[in-house]
Amino acid sequence: MMPIPSRSVDGGAHTGSWVRAAVAAGLTIGLLVAGCSAAGPDVSADGRLDYACALAARAQDSGPAQEWTLTPGAADPALNAVAGAAALLGGMTATTLEGHEDLSEAAKVQYAQITRVDSDGIQAGIDNMTAACDRSGLPEGEPDISLPGQVAYACALVADARQAGPPAEWDPLVGDDAEPAIIETLGAAALTGALTATPLPDHADLTEAGQDLYRAATTLDTNGLTDGLNTFGDACDG
Repeated sequence: MMPIPSRSVDGGAHTGSWVRAAVAAGLTIGLLVAGCSAAGPDVSADGRLDYACALAARAQDSGPAQEWTLTPGAADPALNAVAGAAALLGGMTATTLEGHEDLSEAAKVQYAQITRVDSDGIQAGIDNMTAACDRSGLPEGEPDISLPGQVAYACALVADARQAGPPAEWDPLVGDDAEPAIIETLGAAALTGALTATPLPDHADLTEAGQDLYRAATTLDTNGLTDGLNTFGDACDG
């Protein structure tokens, strides 16, 4: 991983109707609170693949990378999408995902191009990732990759990572057997602008927390990961 740039019966029928109404009401409340679909963002291994490929497709539709602004602090939003895709595919942890070797290889190369701020390399990486996604028939669904959708997904990734136990017990943090929680953590950091040092509109606190997570991950600082996950989670809850 590379250094960080500077600075998510009759009676029974009546009872059944009541239960259905209660469930529906509960779901409605859940939607209002969570601001996402009833099921919530899919951060499973398959869900991350689907989301990454949707992000790559969006980047492909955002015009050539050679025309993007890549300046840290003012980077084109599409660059966060590309970085998020690379992270979710294991590019930032040097992880090869079983059954998706071509996707993982493309993600590793893409991550290197992003850290070099190489617009030609970034565009070639987008081409390679989308081609690999197409070969795998991904994305299968239509995940929400709007800016609010990316924020919601990043928050869901961190919430799931926090359920994996303390980072000090995540082993290893890099390589083919990397703990999935570190992939989720870096995916969240990338989606919120950690690699571009570009604050998200109305979510500068998430970008700052994401940079702290990225810094901790690149230095294998498990205490920093713990603190960063807590800060990121609090920002999501706020």
